[in-house]
Amino acid sequence: MEEYKKLDMNELHKKKSKIISMEEALKDIEPFKREYLCEWFKPSESYQEAYKLWLWYNYHCELYDSQICTGRNEYEDYIPTTSEEYKLINTNAYKNLQHIKSERKRLERENIFITEADWLEAKKELSKYKLKGLEEEYKHYFNEI
Repeated sequence: MEEYKKLDMNELHKKKSKIISMEEALKDIEPFKREYLCEWFKPSESYQEAYKLWLWYNYHCELYDSQICTGRNEYEDYIPTTSEEYKLINTNAYKNLQHIKSERKRLERENIFITEADWLEAKKELSKYKLKGLEEEYKHYFNEI
């Protein structure tokens, strides 16, 4: 019986949950609502602009990587196999990042401000896409390819 109490106490310590704020609890509800309840939010202008900039960045980086990298992994990602490939794709990524940062500044001069939260959320969302998905989004937003 004593051993049973020890187990229960150990389990109780493991299962202690931390108390979180309502804001923290609701921040992860949006993906659930979109996926399972088919509820979509109307993104703000700030988010839409951030999304387009990160879409441009990710598409151009992935497209370049697909042309330069000779390696692939099990997830169909393009992997640099030489130090030269690694250097080339990093240089390209840096150049593309500088481009979207300058575009963000241009938008600010036109009084279109992108919040840091929208900037990071759009970056996170688009980092999940592979080249094929980025191509589809790019066609939709930029009418080119």
